[in-house]
Amino acid sequence: MDVKLDIEDNQVTVKVNTDMTISPEHYGKARQDGEGHIHMYLDNGAKVAVKQGQQVFPNLSQGKHTLKVSLHNNDHTPYDVTKTYDFEIK
Repeated sequence: MDVKLDIEDNQVTVKVNTDMTISPEHYGKARQDGEGHIHMYLDNGAKVAVKQGQQVFPNLSQGKHTLKVSLHNNDHTPYDVTKTYDFEIK
């Protein structure tokens, strides 16, 4: 999994590149090898289920933030691929 954070003003756009097939049509359904979706957690907040290759977090407060990104099967079980990123809104 390769993750890129694009920070502009008070928002961050998170772009995820993975060899897993992101499958919004099978979200929450039975597990299929190599297929699933992404979970993101901003500042240890609620889970954001991402069903495409990018997610925008707008209107962030100034200061330091932490983003956790993880890959999950269609049925939400983890692939055990997780990365955490620290960034700052100035």
